[in-house]
Amino acid sequence: MFKTSLEDIRVALHELSEILRATSFVFLIPIVFTLLYFRGGNIIILLERVMVFFVPFLTVYLLYLLFRMIPCRYETKTKHIMMAVSAGWILIAAVGALPYCLSDTLNPLDSFFESMSGWTTTGMTMIEYPENLLEDKRDILFYRSFSQWVGGVGIIVLTLIVFLREGTAAIEYYSSEVGSLKLKPSIRKTIKETWKIYILYTIACTILLFLVGMDRMDLFDALNHSMTALPTGGFSTHSESISFFRNPMVEFILIIFMMAGGISFIIHYRAFEGKKSHISRNIEFRYMLVLVSVTTAILSIFFLANEGALNSLRISLFQTVSILTTTGFGTSDISGWPVPTQTILLLLMLIGGSYGSTGSGIKMLRAVVIVKALVYSLKRFTLPKSVMLRLTVGDNTIDYDEMTYVFAFFTTYLLITFVGAFILAALGYGGYESASASLSAISNVGPCSIPLFIVDAEGRTVTNDEWFRMPDLGKITLLLLMWVGRLEIFPVLVLFTIFFKKKRGKM
Repeated sequence: MFKTSLEDIRVALHELSEILRATSFVFLIPIVFTLLYFRGGNIIILLERVMVFFVPFLTVYLLYLLFRMIPCRYETKTKHIMMAVSAGWILIAAVGALPYCLSDTLNPLDSFFESMSGWTTTGMTMIEYPENLLEDKRDILFYRSFSQWVGGVGIIVLTLIVFLREGTAAIEYYSSEVGSLKLKPSIRKTIKETWKIYILYTIACTILLFLVGMDRMDLFDALNHSMTALPTGGFSTHSESISFFRNPMVEFILIIFMMAGGISFIIHYRAFEGKKSHISRNIEFRYMLVLVSVTTAILSIFFLANEGALNSLRISLFQTVSILTTTGFGTSDISGWPVPTQTILLLLMLIGGSYGSTGSGIKMLRAVVIVKALVYSLKRFTLPKSVMLRLTVGDNTIDYDEMTYVFAFFTTYLLITFVGAFILAALGYGGYESASASLSAISNVGPCSIPLFIVDAEGRTVTNDEWFRMPDLGKITLLLLMWVGRLEIFPVLVLFTIFFKKKRGKM
């Protein structure tokens, strides 16, 4: 029977305090952009703008001081890490809504939605026209993108920085989100190398985007899109997303860095070490390349007649990479695509990125295990019982416990997606739109069949009021799906064990 004692809660809250301390300083970074883009000499207005970010910093830091005083006697275990991270993620998203509220950008619920979408790197938005904020709220736009940049790998890394004591179980969680701890003998060095690669790629992406997109993309746009491409987030400074720039080179650069975010950071590290053979042997990387190639070819067929060979390949490749890596950038309104192509994209949303990447979804490795398990079962049924069979992925044999975990995760994932779709359908959305929105949210992708923008009869791009008029229950459902999906379900379930009664005489 699941059970959580009061002491378990104390340990989790104590560890949560360290997460909050590390995260609190994130809210001070956007103040640089407040000062940089502030126009006018009214010091009172400037202080009000600074307080937009100082208040959440102070709130999180005070919570750290409060939780730090909680005494705990037990050693930190895996379930305490899961509880702390789950609670920390939703708490930070809640406090992270304050900048949107305090700046009068969004109402409280929409602010929480936008914040959760940012920190979970989902990319769904309640800001109807982000470009309108370029005039006097660039610091809000930067914060919005920065939350995705930090949310990509930052919160997991910042969480683990405080759990470097020998003998703790935090290693398990870090290895599932960022990669093998054998990258470096010390977890501290592993985190340091991860951040180095992450920052280097962000700088490179910013420079390249600025150089190739100078006609319509300034340095601020380049920085914001690099901060949401690598963490596979998808927030854009324009309501038209990437289609606003109308630049194939911008799309090509983003494809490279979306792929970089969607593949394991183990591969990046090995590449910097010069171990090219490790890249070619990585089964997730190989399957991802095959999936991108096949999907791009299939989608291109649907657009060949209207777009021509080159443009159909361009549109198909960008959307395939964007959806598979769970980024969510768009160069086309996919809600207007043929139903078969939308269905293919939904499948890509479900699969998602690699283990150790910033992508979400069920992860490529789990998808491979599921397919191989089905093939294994078919062989088991058709071959004589005397034939010895092994279920392998690469050079590794998958044992029964691992396979059980994968199928339990997959089943729970689909069940929660169905519940989300059912709630949206009850609110009046169509069955396909509800399923798409629910899967988009739990897979942290962003786009769904309820478009954020549409093209009117005169070819002008306008926002779709149906999305921005979504009932409050729909918004709450989607933001909870984002939270559950980003944390891969089980840490959230562990958090909810605090509501189970503890059996007497047992720990």
